Amino acid sequence: MTDWKLSEQTANKFYARDVAKRAALKAAGGLASDKTLRDEFAGQALAGLASINFDEPADRFASDAYELADAMLEARKTQRGTKHD
Repeated sequence: MTDWKLSEQTANKFYARDVAKRAALKAAGGLASDKTLRDEFAGQALAGLASINFDEPADRFASDAYELADAMLEARKTQRGTKHD
């Protein structure tokens, strides 16, 4: 059995790479840990919109998805405390 040990220098390289990757991901639009409920709703709406398969540009689908997400969030505010079947 091999005893795996990293030198401090090697460990620092891995850490620096990880920090750089996280920074690049955040700059590109965020990390999964940055995802909001609005993003979750938009993703669900986008899946539904894309399944319809209209000839819309991708940016239109994205803006429509967030518009639907905003509507879901607004409905969520007004529906709190009410019973649903």
